[in-house]
Amino acid sequence: MKRQVLTFVALLVLPGSTNNGLGAGSKSTKTQQPNNSVVAEIKSLENARLAAGLSKDIDAVSAMTADDYLQIDTDGRVLNKAVTLERIKSSYARLVANPVDDLAVRVYGDTAILTARARPQGVLDGKEFTDALRYTRIYVKRDGRWQVVLFQQTRVVDSTR
Repeated sequence: MKRQVLTFVALLVLPGSTNNGLGAGSKSTKTQQPNNSVVAEIKSLENARLAAGLSKDIDAVSAMTADDYLQIDTDGRVLNKAVTLERIKSSYARLVANPVDDLAVRVYGDTAILTARARPQGVLDGKEFTDALRYTRIYVKRDGRWQVVLFQQTRVVDSTR
């Protein structure tokens, strides 16, 4: 049951500081500092995606999701765009709240990496759930618009972190 809850939450958590994060030994000679307007745009898109997930607005979620989208859920399952949208549409599960905090965005040209913590609440198969999660969502700018290409989530063992 808990796996089903977290899998469902992964579908609906529809995802700061800036930092290039190059590791030791990296040979890059130039660190790109993102424009604050790009960071604000990604945060706005993330908020819109979260709202669309809560309201089960499949058209909005689909428009924000690249055709080559992949999701890795908390159990390591890999889902594509079609499966993800179908699960969101399902009446089996309903997300009623999804507060997000600790949101950070890092921008690398036409790629933005968003990380956050979510505390979703909802009903799955008639049973209430609340599980803290940390997630990463990768946005890529194509043809002048940002879309999500990858989403991965991880259970938070200690929800105070």
